[in-house]
Amino acid sequence: MTPGLTTPSTNTLTNGQNSPIDEDNRPPGWRNNEISSFLDESNILPRSRRNAHAVALQEVNQLSGYYAALSSAYLTLPKKRLHRDEVPEPPKGYNAMLKHPYLIEYKQAMLKEFNGLMDRGTFEYKEHSNDEKLVLLMWVYANKFDEDGFLTNFKAKLVARGDLYKTEEETYAATLAA
Repeated sequence: MTPGLTTPSTNTLTNGQNSPIDEDNRPPGWRNNEISSFLDESNILPRSRRNAHAVALQEVNQLSGYYAALSSAYLTLPKKRLHRDEVPEPPKGYNAMLKHPYLIEYKQAMLKEFNGLMDRGTFEYKEHSNDEKLVLLMWVYANKFDEDGFLTNFKAKLVARGDLYKTEEETYAATLAA
């Protein structure tokens, strides 16, 4: 070792005169967040890295404020808007909707549509007799986009199954002849 040179202790940082550096005894130009080549052994975990997660979970009560701040900051981030090219086709029926990646969004749209129909008095509950014909219904799903092609909302409409009913006149033949 060269005379006159001092090496810092591995436990504390020194200012060259073998006295520890603290808030009152900082050299000029000292910065708190500066990266240093001095090693502080108190920052090293005595166990392997595999146990680091377990150690962090043991001290979770001390970190709850940080987690709360992180989660609230995450919730304020703007959500990624989906473009028309990234959204799958809307489901063709109720059973297809149950397997769709946006199942929750379509169920929310269905609930909104059904509650709207009930508020307007569209339906009336009554007993069904065998001689009455029931109007069969089906759900129709759609995606709504803005003028730039970004998804704005999911739509669900409850419609009557008109394809199952025949009229007394064959009106579709007239349209084919025209």
